[in-house]
Amino acid sequence: MYPPDAVSIRNFYRFEGESDPADSAILYLIQTHDGIKGTLLDAYGIYSDKGISNFVGRIRRIRKQQPGTHTQNGKPVILILIAAYALWWMGWRLFRQR
Repeated sequence: MYPPDAVSIRNFYRFEGESDPADSAILYLIQTHDGIKGTLLDAYGIYSDKGISNFVGRIRRIRKQQPGTHTQNGKPVILILIAAYALWWMGWRLFRQR
């Protein structure tokens, strides 16, 4: 596990439900000081996890790429958005079935 000062947020995306703005999520693209990349997904707003919110709040290096730009390795950001939305949608469907 990495402390907040060893992690940077390379980009982040917010997603809202079609019919209910309270059905929101935020996806963080993170990278550690030693080069490990990953994602961190949280609900957005009143349903967010307090532990994740506190962790993200203590991260000092946060960047936001503009839509339509490319990541450093040249892959379009749109592919990341599609994958993130698919993950969020599957999680939302599983949550609603319970």
